[in-house]
Amino acid sequence: FSTMLDIPPMPEKEIVQALQFKARQYIPLPISSVSLDFVRIGEQKVLLLAIPNDIIAKYKAIFKGAGFDLVALETEGVSLARALTLGDEEGAGPALVIDIGARSTGVSVAERGLLFLAGQTDFAGASLTHGVASSLGIAVRRAEDLKRERGLVSVGFGVDQELSTLLFPLADVILDEAKRLRERYSAAYGTDAKRIILTGGGANLPGLQDYVRKKFGLPVSKAVPYAGVAYPPSSESVLVPLGPMLAVAVGAAERGLEDR
Repeated sequence: FSTMLDIPPMPEKEIVQALQFKARQYIPLPISSVSLDFVRIGEQKVLLLAIPNDIIAKYKAIFKGAGFDLVALETEGVSLARALTLGDEEGAGPALVIDIGARSTGVSVAERGLLFLAGQTDFAGASLTHGVASSLGIAVRRAEDLKRERGLVSVGFGVDQELSTLLFPLADVILDEAKRLRERYSAAYGTDAKRIILTGGGANLPGLQDYVRKKFGLPVSKAVPYAGVAYPPSSESVLVPLGPMLAVAVGAAERGLEDR
């Protein structure tokens, strides 16, 4: 869970106490059942983050069983902000990040490596696949293959045309959530997102980049999270297409290295 809060100027240690009190108004779970953290954004704004303790316990058990030392946990939006916007050029402006996974889609606004606002919907890549399978009366595996091969490219006749017609309204469910978060950000900060970054496996859906550009009227790009990573030029042809799927992992790995 995440929400942006206004706070009066106060020392860091007092913010923690204030958020413990304020969180009860925004987190739909008992405060004792979640772990709280925050990202300070300016003097009088913080992004409050809450993760259920049972989820943290599961991750701890996974890492312990794998023989790893778990150093930190953070939400995907924080990792994506670091990976995709930390190396922004001057004047690039806030980015609306749409992270389309298989089971959920995360939407956030980030700039200069900081997460400013985040939201989520359970409508994602698998929702598109099941919608196609149900409408065309085909197996889910076949629907997934068709989605990956043809996506939102509205060309041809027959199945090609029918597939794109089916996918447009399904994709709109995800994009409507992105529009709502963009509006929340604009109302809270008095400015607007200047560009869109598509990430997650769903970012590779054929035709999605052009479709999003038409819907929002903003520059749209797919995630390339390697601004702070050195790699052999010969690896570029492999790494760039994998960028949307590796963005969270790259951002998490860069935690603590921002100022080095």
